[in-house]
Amino acid sequence: MQTEKQIDKRQPAPPLDEIPSLVSDLGGEVSQLVDAKIGLLKLEIKDELATYVFNSTMVAASAALAGVGFVFGSLALVAGIASIFLRSDFGVQTSYGISFILVAVVYLVVGLIGALRFIKRISRQDPTPERTVQELRKDKQWLKHEL
Repeated sequence: MQTEKQIDKRQPAPPLDEIPSLVSDLGGEVSQLVDAKIGLLKLEIKDELATYVFNSTMVAASAALAGVGFVFGSLALVAGIASIFLRSDFGVQTSYGISFILVAVVYLVVGLIGALRFIKRISRQDPTPERTVQELRKDKQWLKHEL
């Protein structure tokens, strides 16, 4: 923002009666700058939060899908594996017991791989509001230059 009167560094200092208005103008501009930076920060936080919510939802959905898959798939798989063990002279209980264990291990591994994949995505997400940080760095440089 520009004030009505530009201060040229080559000119003498302004008269003492203009200093209060200059300080007032500076205070207003700083207030507007802070408001703009806070608005940018809010926008970036909202974007980051949306990404975290989406990835967290996908982790939960993957876990639920793994659970449903575990229930239905394991029942079918257990029956198939148990029929193989029944042909090998294992007892009915032993055949189904071994089948349940094998199927449980397979689904556990698949579910963990899916959950870890999305957890890795979440951990790679950088929560730093980069645009706000860049703007604050620019403002810092500008203030150093002007003062």
